Amino acid sequence: MNEDPMAQITAMEAEIDTRVAHLYQLAEEEYSLILKELKLPDPFAEAALNFYRDIAGGILK
Repeated sequence: MNEDPMAQITAMEAEIDTRVAHLYQLAEEEYSLILKELKLPDPFAEAALNFYRDIAGGILK
């Protein structure tokens, strides 16, 4: 029951960043390159790409 608050913040940040990427109509490859160039921690980059795919696939709106 004691979830890590930083994990929640990371997930929220990843979702917000991904929504911005979609607003700018970035392709997944472009967004992935940006994440790699920023040298973000793996959990953040993975969460961001998962959100990207969920939005692109219509799972999240």
